Amino acid sequence: MKNLLDTLTIQDWILTAIIAYFITHIILRISDFKKSIKNIKQRQMISMDYKIVDLEKLMAKCYELFPIDTIYFKGKAFHSGMRVRITTIQKKVIEGEIIGKSKMDLLCIKTQNQIIAHDLDKIEQMEQL
Repeated sequence: MKNLLDTLTIQDWILTAIIAYFITHIILRISDFKKSIKNIKQRQMISMDYKIVDLEKLMAKCYELFPIDTIYFKGKAFHSGMRVRITTIQKKVIEGEIIGKSKMDLLCIKTQNQIIAHDLDKIEQMEQL
């Protein structure tokens, strides 16, 4: 056995080290790829779980977090349940139903596919639909 190792040249040692490096690199990439596939599957399962959320419980939590029913904005009164169109400072238009207001001047609006909490100070215009 010792005679076999003595017959290897420096080029053989370097080639062996390079091959070992590439094999290790390939094995690590394959294991990282398997882990990323597991993470993607797990994220998909979590996102599916959130899509099935009970809407009644979610709305009850929103009413709990935003208990103030009447919102005064630039001299006009808006009440919980009203449909409004809001224009923000960034010129983003939000149309939806008012859920309520928090003590920290956050307004909660339920749109067709989202529930948005927005700072009253950053709202430029609010009008009833």
